[in-house]
Amino acid sequence: MTRAPVARFVRRAWIVPVLLLVAAPAFAQAPRDAPTLVVHLSDVAGVAPLPGLDASRLPGTRADGVLDADPAPEGNPDSAVAHVRELQRLLNLRLATGAPASLVVDGALRPAVLALNVTARAHEALGEVEARVVLVEDGATFAGRSYRFVARADAPPERANLSAPDAAFSFAREIPIPPGVDASRVGVAVSLRLLQASGAHEAGEVVQSASWSPRQDGPTVQDEKAVLVEHVSATWCEPCAASDAAIDLLAAQQGETTSGGAYLRAPSAWAAGGALVGLLAAIVATRRLRG
Repeated sequence: MTRAPVARFVRRAWIVPVLLLVAAPAFAQAPRDAPTLVVHLSDVAGVAPLPGLDASRLPGTRADGVLDADPAPEGNPDSAVAHVRELQRLLNLRLATGAPASLVVDGALRPAVLALNVTARAHEALGEVEARVVLVEDGATFAGRSYRFVARADAPPERANLSAPDAAFSFAREIPIPPGVDASRVGVAVSLRLLQASGAHEAGEVVQSASWSPRQDGPTVQDEKAVLVEHVSATWCEPCAASDAAIDLLAAQQGETTSGGAYLRAPSAWAAGGALVGLLAAIVATRRLRG
C-alpha cells in the first residue's frame, strides 16, 4: 500500500471509533433520581400492591405508600397531560422529604430464576422496617398493548430494625420467573417501608426504593431519594387510558426499551474514552503521513 492510499485509509479510520461510540452497549441503570415504577394489572397474574392501595379502584396511583393521585386531576380524568402534572406534583412532594435510607441492589439472571442481593442502610433512626422485592416485566404485551414494569411475582419480605443512623442489614432472595414471563425483560423494584411511625415519617411510608435489571451495567446504588410509584390498572379499563399514558411517559425517564427490553443510554466513560483515544491516534497518524 502506497503512502497516498494509507493516508486516505487513516484519514477515514476516525469513523470507526466514532461509530463504536454511538453504538456502545445500551444497558444502564436508570437515572439516580428516577422513580421506581410498579404497574399492577388487576386481570394479569402478579402481586398485590402495598397495603392501602385498593386494587379494585381503577385507576389508582400511590406514591411511597402515603400519597394518592387525584383520579380526575384538574377536573379532567381523560387528559394524560393533567395526569402527568399530578404525578409530578406527588413526586415533588416526596422528593422534598429527602433520603432517610439507601439501598444497594445487585443480582444475576439464572435459568428461570432471578437471584438478588439487597443491602439497606439507615441515614437516620427509622425503627422497624420491611424490605419488599417485586419482580417486574418491562414492556410486556397484553391485549395488544405494551405495559411498562408490570408486577409479576414477589419474594418474601425481609424485616429488620434500623434504630440508629448507619444501621444496616442485607439479605438475598431468589425469585422464580413465572411461566409466560419474558426473562429478557425482567427486573426488580425494591422498597423499604416503615412498620411504625418514626420522627417525621408515618407508619407505612416508603422511605426509599430502587430498581435493578440484569441488563444494566453493575448494581444499583440508591443514595438519592427514589419515589416508589404504584399504579393499578387493567387491560380492559378504558377509563384508565389517560393515567396509563402518564405512567408510560414517566417510565420514559428511565430509558426507552428496545424489542429485547434493553435500556438505551449514553455510552460509558470507558467507551467514550476509547473512542476519543482512537480518534486522536487517527489524527496524529494522518499528520505524520502527510509530513
